[in-house]
Amino acid sequence: MDVIKARKHTWDIEKPVFDKESGSIDSENAGKITGFALKLAWAVSIHKSQGQTYQKINVDMGKNGAFSHGQTYVALSRCTTLEGITLIRPIRHTDIIFNPRVLKYNEEV
Repeated sequence: MDVIKARKHTWDIEKPVFDKESGSIDSENAGKITGFALKLAWAVSIHKSQGQTYQKINVDMGKNGAFSHGQTYVALSRCTTLEGITLIRPIRHTDIIFNPRVLKYNEEV
């Protein structure tokens, strides 16, 4: 597992001030805030994401890849645009698992 060191950072808080003489808007320091610059995130399993729609997704099929019929389809079809999909690793042929009964049905029809 990678270890990432997060350090505190301090930001100045500026507030707008209207200068009546010049008619311009300037800013002045209203204080400071100190904290960790972290971005909140969450993960959802592919099966749990069924029925959900997302604008951006990161698809991680893991080291061993898909393990269930239609899993890769479900993962990729959750996103509203192709541009919103980021693959952690390329999709492999072994990630495409389908139910043989579906193939048999299509051959009979």
